[in-house]
Amino acid sequence: MNIITIISLVSTFLFASSAAIMAIRKQLDIVGIFFVSFLAGIGGGTFRDVILGIYPITWVKHPYHILIITIAVGLTLLFRENALKPSKAFFTFDSLGLGAATVLGIQKAMNAEINPVMAILFGVISACFGGVIRDVLCNEIPLVFRKELYATASIIGGLFFITGIYAGMEEYTASIISVLLVFLIRIVSVRFNLTMPIVKLKNENNIYKFKRGK
Repeated sequence: MNIITIISLVSTFLFASSAAIMAIRKQLDIVGIFFVSFLAGIGGGTFRDVILGIYPITWVKHPYHILIITIAVGLTLLFRENALKPSKAFFTFDSLGLGAATVLGIQKAMNAEINPVMAILFGVISACFGGVIRDVLCNEIPLVFRKELYATASIIGGLFFITGIYAGMEEYTASIISVLLVFLIRIVSVRFNLTMPIVKLKNENNIYKFKRGK
């Protein structure tokens, strides 16, 4: 089993777990929990593979991804009392999944002979799309659209991975460090409330006028 396959399974597990936690919080039934977890686990990879023209799509070619998602949902349900304590479990799974999916997306793009800049873009797409699906299905504003350092963390991790590879670093080492870097950025940003700037209107009444079409 190569490094790409391992990272693919890890990211699938992490995103499926984070989705299961959110779905449980939203009081979805068992079918709903599995459905949200499934789409979150394979969503980013599916979108990436379709754009890159990689067929069959990863989870279709390697159906054990379904088993990984099932295990992730099962473990989350089994330990749901611990998983639902504050937001530590969700944050951990989501942040590590973000890093793993970023690296995976870049690796897939590079194997498809995509240039480094676009490879980083595919890494961000791969990392964020599954989370967007999860959040939308659970009626939440997607994390990537909030002011938190989410996509930014993915971009920085991707830049480090690409730089490390071209500098001669072992792929396995670059992968691990990149995932941990994304995780660390997420921790630091939340701990010190580091955010991206948001656009504000001087007169908030303009929002109402805009909605009214005036």
